[in-house]
Amino acid sequence: MTISFLNLGGDLTERLILDYTTHPLMALFIGILGTAITQSSSLTTSIVVGLVATGFFPDIRSAVPIIIGANIGTSVTSTIVSLGHIRQEGEFHKAFSAGTLHDFFNLLAILVIFPLELSFGFLSNSATFLYESFFSGLSFSSEIHSSSWSLSAILKNMSSFLLQLLWSNAIVTLVLSFAILFFSLRTLSQVLKTLIFNGGNKERFQQRIFGTPYGSLFWGMGLTALVQSSSITTSLTVPLVATNIVTLRKVLPFLMGANIGTTLTALIASISTPNEASITIALCHVLYNTFAVILFLTIPFFQTMAVGLSEALGKMVKKQKWYGFAYVAVIFFFIPLVLIYFS
Repeated sequence: MTISFLNLGGDLTERLILDYTTHPLMALFIGILGTAITQSSSLTTSIVVGLVATGFFPDIRSAVPIIIGANIGTSVTSTIVSLGHIRQEGEFHKAFSAGTLHDFFNLLAILVIFPLELSFGFLSNSATFLYESFFSGLSFSSEIHSSSWSLSAILKNMSSFLLQLLWSNAIVTLVLSFAILFFSLRTLSQVLKTLIFNGGNKERFQQRIFGTPYGSLFWGMGLTALVQSSSITTSLTVPLVATNIVTLRKVLPFLMGANIGTTLTALIASISTPNEASITIALCHVLYNTFAVILFLTIPFFQTMAVGLSEALGKMVKKQKWYGFAYVAVIFFFIPLVLIYFS
């Protein structure tokens, strides 16, 4: 699905960044739209790193809003995954609540962190300080590569094979990817019900992974770093909530950990090439998600608000299923497009 979106809109993302990043708020929405179009925050981040290195952005601070926006844009994946439950009457509203929980975590975090960045350079100054304190002057003799046997690498190889069979037609592969998504979600839900609801496994599963907030946080962080994709781990929570295996409130710390886990992978990759721009941008990403997690853990109101908004949206789609598609279209595509157009 990601490769199909990249083939359809990869060039558009680069053009948006090149043409419309004159204002921080526009840069934020370009980060959201560009990442939602391509389903890849890595692509958006890599474009920004390259532009910072070539001097397109006058400083790191000018590029940070795009990185923050990319963090929101990448959360659309779990929301799209939740739409795969649309034919399951008793599951769809719970699945949609789970899919949008990641959205509201990022949206609420931005309401606090983005103004601090605009006013004081909160993230960019902190990232610059960390780079100068720990990374400046270091050299690395070897590059760090992802394992060829990692889950991400295996999926990319399979995707490349399918693309060759289908003549790299983005529309055909996109339709196929949605069909596979719906089939695999249905199968996964049935398997989870069979495995976890039998013989008291549900209680053991909940206690081991979602037993405590901090335990759930570290599980999310570790599994995401292991599979090198937050989209995989955050999307996995959708059928767990849909089938009543775990509640929204217990899932939230896991999602928070996944947000940190995916930035650690990017940071390690950036260190392999000792470039100030790439390392500092990666540090901004790590700091944003770390500060967001600290905010949610220290002020329970934010957790309550995120869960409440997700549940409210779930109730809406229970009455009218088309609200789910409208939510994705409006939040991730229509609003950013309109604001960019009128800018």
